[in-house]
Amino acid sequence: LCRKHGYYSEGLLKFEYPGADGAGKMQNILADLRKTPPAVIAGGRVVTVVDYHKEGLRDGEPNDLTGLPDSNVLEYRTDNGCRVIVRPSGTEPKMKAYLSACGVDRAEADAKLSLVKADIPGLGL
Repeated sequence: LCRKHGYYSEGLLKFEYPGADGAGKMQNILADLRKTPPAVIAGGRVVTVVDYHKEGLRDGEPNDLTGLPDSNVLEYRTDNGCRVIVRPSGTEPKMKAYLSACGVDRAEADAKLSLVKADIPGLGL
């Protein structure tokens, strides 16, 4: 499978936003990412942006844009095989970034994942 589809490395980053203004900060981060999505992640051009939230829907309602329940989630895919999914935690004052990188072997995938991790603070998290 790896020879046919590539080797994938994945990771997770968490960012805490405690206190009374934490929820507002998280919403502002997501609003900024919607307004100005990143152009480049890990040296790859962002070619696909998937917004799992459609204005006017509540969490869990069917979203005709994705075919999934509506949720406050953003996904970015690059032309070099990287992907970042950002969402607020539903139970904690945290933002989570799910990271994925594809390479021809483990070393390349791990190297790309390191580049993705280095770029995440630039997204405003």
